[in-house]
Amino acid sequence: MRSDNWEHKLQEYIDKYRQTPLEFGTHDCCTFTIEWEKVLTGKSTFPEFDRTFKSLEQGKEILKKVGFKNWVTIVNSRLERIRPIQARRGDLVSMKFQGAYCMGICLGKMCAFVGYDKMEFISKEQMKYAWRFG
Repeated sequence: MRSDNWEHKLQEYIDKYRQTPLEFGTHDCCTFTIEWEKVLTGKSTFPEFDRTFKSLEQGKEILKKVGFKNWVTIVNSRLERIRPIQARRGDLVSMKFQGAYCMGICLGKMCAFVGYDKMEFISKEQMKYAWRFG
């Protein structure tokens, strides 16, 4: 269930991180989307990844430890998967970038992703996967 006033909270969340560069374990696609889920619903579906790693390698080690080979498979097991075109504001989306799947937040026609230097906005049409948040 989504929190009251979630639309306003989404805008505040995006504005807060708009200029924040990528830093694994502190501000990466995993922490970005987990923190958003906590704002949206008050909890995380992925507590084992909530600020528990400092590098991409450590994140992948946790994935293997809990029995999954990649981010998409663990998300598929815990959230309702939808077609990307069905994603609505606040939902989780994913696209492939440099051989890996990155997680972001649907904003409507565009989706927000953690970028190397600042937030990147990518068309929803480029999304490979999507899941319902809340």
